[in-house]
Amino acid sequence: MKRIIFAIAILALASGNAFSADKMTLKQKIEMAIDGYERAIQSENPGLNQSGVFQIAHLYSKYPDADLGKAKSILKKAVRNNDNEWVRLHARMTLEYIANSELQSVKVTNPEDPMVFYSSLYTRMGENFYGITGQETSNLAE
Repeated sequence: MKRIIFAIAILALASGNAFSADKMTLKQKIEMAIDGYERAIQSENPGLNQSGVFQIAHLYSKYPDADLGKAKSILKKAVRNNDNEWVRLHARMTLEYIANSELQSVKVTNPEDPMVFYSSLYTRMGENFYGITGQETSNLAE
């Protein structure tokens, strides 16, 4: 009986090693990550939703040439269906980030703090699309 259990344990270790992350291609790793982000975005927890959206932006920041077709579909669903307005806003901003090559200069510099990224992205979007530089003078003082 001990030999059988030992043999099963060895087979389990060997088969687990055959499917390890080291043997996966980058494309497979990205697909697996996107599946995880999808589960996070579909959960009932707004924190997980927000994290899933940010991780897609982070993924694009690291791998701008990756196929993110499925991720874009997930983000579009979040924009339409998520109950949290911040998740919807950040999903929409992330979609624009992926779609617009002029925004590629914005990178995730702090994976621990999504607000740093979204603040930079918001600023860059204002500069690109509306000519807002922060140096304008206001007519409100008149």
